[in-house]
Amino acid sequence: MQLRRRRPTLSLCIPQTTRDTVFEEIRTPRPRSTRSVRSRASSQSHSPASQNHRLPVEILADIFLHCLPTINEIPPPCLTNQAPLALTSVCREWRLVALNMPWLWSSPQIRLPPLTNMSSMGLKCQLDGIELWLKRSGSTLPLSLSLMIYRGLEHSDSGWEDNTLKLMQLLMQYSHRITQLGVFSLQTMHYLLRSLSTMDSIQFPALKSIYI
Repeated sequence: MQLRRRRPTLSLCIPQTTRDTVFEEIRTPRPRSTRSVRSRASSQSHSPASQNHRLPVEILADIFLHCLPTINEIPPPCLTNQAPLALTSVCREWRLVALNMPWLWSSPQIRLPPLTNMSSMGLKCQLDGIELWLKRSGSTLPLSLSLMIYRGLEHSDSGWEDNTLKLMQLLMQYSHRITQLGVFSLQTMHYLLRSLSTMDSIQFPALKSIYI
């Protein structure tokens, strides 16, 4: 089964008041010394970021949306080189646009653990990052969630189990917004069903499709 995401209109990507704020931030120059400006002038004038940040915010936002993964893609081990995180590290202008686009954060891909040798403490840090990601998606937009949990023998400590359950509790707080759900392992299904059986009043009123 193949699912396709319906791309939002640009008016939904960035509200007008937010667009005005982003424009103002981009127009406001950062204070730099004369030497710094001269030394970087040549390289910046030919850099891709320098050229692309001149695009209207609406067009840049549309390009960003095309970089997002689809629901049927397995969450990669590393998200820092994938959209939307990778877009925030290119330049100041791209970061401003990306962080002000709730739609860009409405398709979280979660792989637990991202690395087989991740400790329970590292897992806690990842959990904090996932919570921040979900907050960036706003409070009303539909969510397209891809989830893969794999617990090997090296993840037998109680801290790993506790943090995994905390992750599921966090995700269930957003269950009313999930419209598409990708489940990419039997252990993922196990933790999902386990969470549903232990939590009261968990519903998925907006859920339209599941990819397994």
